Amino acid sequence: KAVSGMPGEEVKQRLRTGTVVTTDDRNWELRYSASALRFNLSRAVAIDMESATIAAQGYRFRVPYGTLLCVSDKPLHGEIKLPGSC
Repeated sequence: KAVSGMPGEEVKQRLRTGTVVTTDDRNWELRYSASALRFNLSRAVAIDMESATIAAQGYRFRVPYGTLLCVSDKPLHGEIKLPGSC
């Protein structure tokens, strides 16, 4: 409640949390039937490819790396996101 200002049950109606699968296979959709079972078994709510690419290249070039995945429900709302709007 401290972060959202909403009681627990109301937050669960507005927000969704869960596991995100990370894959470095950019063509996984072309072989959907092969990947679908694995993704369904993970019970993931989303699939991310960028984090795997950063990790692979960081490992390849021995560069320390980190990723932070932030998902927005309004990615194209026509306004620039500024620090004060958070």
